[in-house]
Amino acid sequence: MQRKKKIKPVAIDINTLKVLELEKEINIHSVFKNTINVKTNHGMMVFTTIKDVLPPLGVIVEEGDLDWIQDKNFVLEPSNSYKYNSKILNYPILPDIRILSIYFKKFLELNKRNGLGILNTEIHGILKRKFYPATLNEVGNLINRIITTSDINDLRLIIGRGEGLTPSGDDFFVGFLASLFANNYFDEDFHEVKQELVRNIHKYTTDIGADYILKALRGEFSQNIIRLVNYIQLNIYDEKSLKDLVQHGETSGVDTFLGVVAGYVSLNNNLQIYREEKIV
Repeated sequence: MQRKKKIKPVAIDINTLKVLELEKEINIHSVFKNTINVKTNHGMMVFTTIKDVLPPLGVIVEEGDLDWIQDKNFVLEPSNSYKYNSKILNYPILPDIRILSIYFKKFLELNKRNGLGILNTEIHGILKRKFYPATLNEVGNLINRIITTSDINDLRLIIGRGEGLTPSGDDFFVGFLASLFANNYFDEDFHEVKQELVRNIHKYTTDIGADYILKALRGEFSQNIIRLVNYIQLNIYDEKSLKDLVQHGETSGVDTFLGVVAGYVSLNNNLQIYREEKIV
């Protein structure tokens, strides 16, 4: 019998450790240059060499470890690994919406594109409530409805839209959920829609997109999302956290950031403490 490779992760989600205790066998779902997704009964376990994201159910490893993982001929030794928690924190109050204005202005200066099929300046106009509805495309009108009503039924319509292994709409959805979970705020339809998505999410998007959405519905997010949300909640502008998120992937980080900001604007709008002049 071939001896198993002892892998010492650079970092590991504490929730991954719990899943490993319950799983008798792992099955490879997909293999990419820097990442291997492993299917479990509790969601996709993500083995990756990308060190700036730290995904939910993640295991950050060195490049040479991926071959052993793909062959399923390894054992993890995480005793000295950095441990992180993908569960997002809950805050008692909303942040001052002016901090979102700062983040969005700095984001626009980075000149990054999104994958939603709408200009960032158009989304900015929607956030400011200064736009002409007739000029918006289908996605723009959908985002406007989401922000105006904060209706989970509208929000789920964005799932599966756009480009990428995790479609841009999925990333937007996850970002939006992060702001809701951080403030423990959900409308009366949320739990019903959540149950429907848990049952049928694979009808709407890719396997990988579905996995990230299901984790987000449990309040589990990548650390680059959680770091940014924490700074927003504390009314602190942190350039590194902004860049760490929006520079992830081709458009994934940008789409997620737009979802986070849209979520906060929607919360402020629908809790009747929104002041239009603050988003400029």
